[in-house]
Amino acid sequence: MKTLRVFAAGLAGLTLLATGGCVSQSAYKQLQDQNRQLNEVIAGLRSRTRTIEEQNQRLLAESNRFKSQAEGYKELANTAEEGLLSLEAKFAQIQQRNQQDFPQGEVEVYRSPEGTGYRIQESVLFDSGSDLLKPAGQDVLRRLAMTLREQSGRIRVSGHTDNDPVVKTRDKWPLGNLQLSTARALRVADFLINQAGMKGERVHVVGWGEHDPQVGNTSTESKRRNRRVELVVLD
Repeated sequence: MKTLRVFAAGLAGLTLLATGGCVSQSAYKQLQDQNRQLNEVIAGLRSRTRTIEEQNQRLLAESNRFKSQAEGYKELANTAEEGLLSLEAKFAQIQQRNQQDFPQGEVEVYRSPEGTGYRIQESVLFDSGSDLLKPAGQDVLRRLAMTLREQSGRIRVSGHTDNDPVVKTRDKWPLGNLQLSTARALRVADFLINQAGMKGERVHVVGWGEHDPQVGNTSTESKRRNRRVELVVLD
């Protein structure tokens, strides 16, 4: 208000001069100074206004960019959630199918970060120290192959043992558990391909020996659980 009053006074003074009013030279100079100051204030205000408008435009642009990114992240989250729900529903169907196909629990199905896994204990497939498939084990693999053929993705067959050294069949397995586990995985893979109709390019083999236990080898039961063959359908 003070600035406006000064501005008004300056204008009034200049108006008097323009209409022929008589003022002293010092008063005229004072009014000129006030008018110049007011023009400087107005110019400064205009400059600040432009700066604020430019800042507002930048903030608006950033706000729109963040909004667009948030919408993109939301869409990705929704897609990921839909994919997870689809995987969970698919796995639930696989579990139900596995319970129907193996009511005695011969095959345990599980979900890993790599894909759907099927775990078969040694006693179902092999005698101790042997890589020859039991007739009952062959039947289990035939039934399992029917499920595997309905899924896409490569299949990793891995053999596992406990940490007890090979003793009775050392002559057959001079390299110990690593050799035995690999031979068992190969035997299962060969049966799936040549007896159960699996495509060879889908199947590959790994022998872990005692180096990838499911649980610690601390008891007879834990060692039994570690002697196994696992098949993972890779996502």
